[in-house]
Amino acid sequence: MMNYGDIKALVKFWVHRTDLDSVMDQFFELSRERISKEARLLVMETDLHIDFTGDPEPLPADFVAFRSVRANVTGGIRPLQVATKQQLDIRGNQNRGSGGPTVYALNNNKLEVQPGADGSSIDATYYARPKVLVNDNDTNPVLENWPSLYLYAAQIYIHNSLQDTESEQVAQANFQTELDAANESDDDARYSGDSPTMTGS
Repeated sequence: MMNYGDIKALVKFWVHRTDLDSVMDQFFELSRERISKEARLLVMETDLHIDFTGDPEPLPADFVAFRSVRANVTGGIRPLQVATKQQLDIRGNQNRGSGGPTVYALNNNKLEVQPGADGSSIDATYYARPKVLVNDNDTNPVLENWPSLYLYAAQIYIHNSLQDTESEQVAQANFQTELDAANESDDDARYSGDSPTMTGS
């Protein structure tokens, strides 16, 4: 199982530099943010339950994006459709008292649903930002399962800082190849044995 100390040592070996310790944390924080934006992996999925009080609900600090949002309504579970804030307001005005939420929107890292938010409950699955790496023995599920994403992402930023365009382009290509493989592999695992269904994400 790879940890932060391991991946730092591997990156320094690949870039043939031993003078980057003072800025290595910044390179890996940039890598974490890039992975958060572009990777959609099973190990990043987290479940969330919200009991609405009628106001927009704040999302967790590690929230990146929803995979699915479902309302608990009389008779079962209703997948919600994503909407713009304007569409959400229109739907709320048109359908009050219609039996619970049908759409959701994100605004300033808060979740709002319409119509009938008050007293409703929501179950969702979202992609969480990987845990920050600080100490050498730190790890997270992305690093454990897809260390190549960190390896190549860190190289992108290192070569960019050194103005080594050719090496940066190679790292970009390697990162994209690994990212595509990771996303495809986890898509296959997610739907293995089942037919994919639309969930309103």
